[in-house]
Amino acid sequence: MAKLRDANFHHAHLNVADLRGADLSNSDFSGADFRGADLRGAILHNANLSETNLSFAKMRKMDLSNANLTGAELSEAITK
Repeated sequence: MAKLRDANFHHAHLNVADLRGADLSNSDFSGADFRGADLRGAILHNANLSETNLSFAKMRKMDLSNANLTGAELSEAITK
């Protein structure tokens, strides 16, 4: 499992990235593009996901506790 805690991914292009099970706690993803990314089982505790694009992202069993999702685009996100 990748551990990328406390990282700065501000405005990063992470579309179609495979981040299954990654620990991304406390990271800044504000304005990032996650379209189509695989985030199943990822840990995003306390992460800043404001203004991110999570359209079509696979988001099953993620830990989003205390995450900031203000203005995030979640259309067609896959949660099943």
